[in-house]
Amino acid sequence: MKMIIFGQHPVKDLLSDSSIRVKRVYVKNKNILDDLVKINKSIRNIDSIKISEKDFYDLTKSNSHQGLAVEIETPKLYEYTDFKKNIHELGRIIVVIDHVNDPHNLGAIIRSCVFFDINTVVIPKNRAASITPGSIKSSAGTIFKSTIYEVPNLKNVLIELKKKDYWVIGADIRGENINSAIFDQYMDEKIVLVLGSENKGISKILKKNCDLIARINNPGNTDSLNVSVASGIFLNRFS
Repeated sequence: MKMIIFGQHPVKDLLSDSSIRVKRVYVKNKNILDDLVKINKSIRNIDSIKISEKDFYDLTKSNSHQGLAVEIETPKLYEYTDFKKNIHELGRIIVVIDHVNDPHNLGAIIRSCVFFDINTVVIPKNRAASITPGSIKSSAGTIFKSTIYEVPNLKNVLIELKKKDYWVIGADIRGENINSAIFDQYMDEKIVLVLGSENKGISKILKKNCDLIARINNPGNTDSLNVSVASGIFLNRFS
């Protein structure tokens, strides 16, 4: 399945990974191709098409295309059977995202994960944001550097990981202060970080399967942070 990625920063970040197969390049001005070749020499061998402003809008359904778009294969999403098969190779920290609805938030969280060298992310298969051009754009292309499992039941994922000696830490405003010394003992342990949705947070059933609940200390006048911002703080604390 093909997907269109647009915008100079997302496209250039994507092209910096030579393992990503680009099918076609769309430009408003062909001079930009020289910059792209400096990032990825294989661009010379890929079809490039100059199109109008109107065609760019028709292609991307956005006015923020910046005169550049590429056609790529959709990033691979792994299934629950893959998760079970690879459970011994998932890394020290795994991020479970509980029904985040905004694709841009999903992409931003994944970008933070890659920044902190966390490559395994688990998302629900239904009633939640998945991988879209919007999530890829907000991830600045880092989705292609992640292993993303899309599963029907997040509870089962937590149960299986706990069997493999992972500690499950949920993010919730009613938890212990994230800076508390109580969390220091887990810094070298295998950890699953559970992040909740924008409106409802972590579901009750997942919260019951958490070993600990952590909250971000709030010295200001707002009671919450955007989930993608909060994720960066949690990842920084435990990575």
